[in-house]
Amino acid sequence: MEYNFNGPAPKRWTLTKINHCWRNWKNKLKEKWYKPTTKTMEEILECPDKRVDLEQWRNLVEFWNSDDGMARSDRNAKNRANLNLNHACGTKSMARLRDELTIEGEEPDRLEVFQKAYGKTKPNREASTKLVCNNFFFITLETELH
Repeated sequence: MEYNFNGPAPKRWTLTKINHCWRNWKNKLKEKWYKPTTKTMEEILECPDKRVDLEQWRNLVEFWNSDDGMARSDRNAKNRANLNLNHACGTKSMARLRDELTIEGEEPDRLEVFQKAYGKTKPNREASTKLVCNNFFFITLETELH
């Protein structure tokens, strides 16, 4: 199979993937080395991970300590806590999930794929998943009748 990497779509995908990896890397660094409640600022500023550029690390720590950084962190934590549905398939794509659910050439409908992807929720969020599934069913039924 021959791949074509010319054009805007592959470039956009590549830049999106790089951005995603960069954000994950910063998150892992913060989880592992940024401990303002247990370490002094001097200890935090001397990141022991030798793969990290010291100037970039200090800029990150400065941002995390800033009012904007703390406000963003608080806002994101609140937003994450308010999520009613969590994707429960890990890194598996919806296309791969749909392919795995295909039985003897019969593809599952969108509702079955949705239930498999979002059905494994925390007990307090199970009602939300059922509500979305019921609404989807009625919307689909209503569309077919008209």
